[in-house]
Amino acid sequence: MRHRIFGRQSRSNGSPTCLDNWLQWSTARRGIVGEEFSAAQLAALSHPFDGEETPNSACTWYMPAEGRSAILTCDVDAETAETFGGPVWHASVCPPIRAHAEVLLAGVGEGVLFKERSLRPDVCELRRRMTLDEIRRIGGSSP
Repeated sequence: MRHRIFGRQSRSNGSPTCLDNWLQWSTARRGIVGEEFSAAQLAALSHPFDGEETPNSACTWYMPAEGRSAILTCDVDAETAETFGGPVWHASVCPPIRAHAEVLLAGVGEGVLFKERSLRPDVCELRRRMTLDEIRRIGGSSP
């Protein structure tokens, strides 16, 4: 049986595409009793991004056969804190489909989503302020 995720059908033989698998993984919640974050969000929380080097590989996903990639980070650098008033969740997806970025940020942070102008036209970047509990979880203090 075919199914659609964000308007894309699975392969004709019915097996899921890499995107199907990634979306299922990135949105899976409560695999562990009481867990409130998806696997992708836990990876980002475990590897806060300070802006110094590239994001940890645990926070990036590439699907070359589908021409897709995604990055989810918890940005904790000084420039981010100055711009957004504290640490933020940061989702970047290619191709630039906002709904894919929103999936990564579902259920985390507080306030509105900030659409950021990307340096690349084929990337959609969204940010959302982290909650105080999320900031504490990564070892930070409130701004």
